[in-house]
Amino acid sequence: MVKYVLTGVGGNIGGHAADFAVEIKKPEDVLVLTSSDVSKISPERVANWKAKGAIVENADYLDVDSLKKVFEGAEAVAFISTWLFGDGRRGQMKNCIKAAKETGVKRPVLAS
Repeated sequence: MVKYVLTGVGGNIGGHAADFAVEIKKPEDVLVLTSSDVSKISPERVANWKAKGAIVENADYLDVDSLKKVFEGAEAVAFISTWLFGDGRRGQMKNCIKAAKETGVKRPVLAS
């Protein structure tokens, strides 16, 4: 069993990435999809992801503890950046990197 985490699934790129990830997920693997506010994603889309075996959780780039909670035990984490530029985006990514390091993620990936 391998645990994978995909962040930013509430956005356009992240949502499409999540749609693809649930299609290629192996039954024995764990796929966690995160957004800062899952309630803003269409309930039908979330239900589809869950029906295909994904776990859908809230995790906020500004809250390291929420990131660590979902990253715990993950082999790989893909961070899909937000629309922010400059210091805002850098701060979010620093938090993702910090959480990944502190939870032992072996393969962090950044998509910006």
